[in-house]
Amino acid sequence: MHVILAAGALAVASLTAAPAAGQTPSSAQTPAAAKPAAATPAATQPAPAQPAAKPAPAAAANPMEAPKLPPFAGAIVNFDRRGSRVVACVDASKVDVPPRPGPDGKPVEPAKPTGPPEAPRLRIWVLEREVMQELMTTGGLCDPSWSPDGKTFAAAGARGVFTFTQPNFEPRVIVAGQLQAPPPGAPAAREYDDPVWSPNGARLAFRSSAGGASRTEVVDVKSAEVLLKRDGAAKVLRWVDDQTLLVDADRVSVP
Repeated sequence: MHVILAAGALAVASLTAAPAAGQTPSSAQTPAAAKPAAATPAATQPAPAQPAAKPAPAAAANPMEAPKLPPFAGAIVNFDRRGSRVVACVDASKVDVPPRPGPDGKPVEPAKPTGPPEAPRLRIWVLEREVMQELMTTGGLCDPSWSPDGKTFAAAGARGVFTFTQPNFEPRVIVAGQLQAPPPGAPAAREYDDPVWSPNGARLAFRSSAGGASRTEVVDVKSAEVLLKRDGAAKVLRWVDDQTLLVDADRVSVP
């Protein structure tokens, strides 16, 4: 931007002649102080155009905010969010039935089910922005967890521990469990839950329990080789690095 300023010249003019020799000048003959000429005002420049305001970036999704599913899907049990993508475990037995209008036009609440509660019907949904996909091969699985690269998720349940990789999310068995519920009187099936990826995505840690006994296990994702079995209940599993697992407050080395 160029700014141009015009300044007026200052002129001093002698107002009276010099006094004669030996004559004392009177106050009337004393030259008056010269006044500077008024400065020429600077040329007015138009104000520079302000740059157009950039639109504010879209707010990032809150990782703790539950995704929005259609009412018929069921109730969300838990979920994992990675950027704009969400994988959620949903119990299809808990569907919110909206009230229906009665004969008088007023809404009527649906009748509450009687008898023993229905067994959970677990499914996995994958959501990305407006696209929602129910994975029918995930029955009975829950606790979904994205891999560090965001391309695969793991889920667990009585059926075992599975991974599902984009784009088609075909299931892959990591640990085989029990496909069907045991008959009455038979020992309870082993349950698997809370799969947690190592930072490099090569290992999975999870909990398993059966008959009141619990343990922590670690497997190699590529080979499905069992790397660790540690007896005892655990509330929180978290990787410190690729070879160190934090089981509650205990640091456990994984070979």
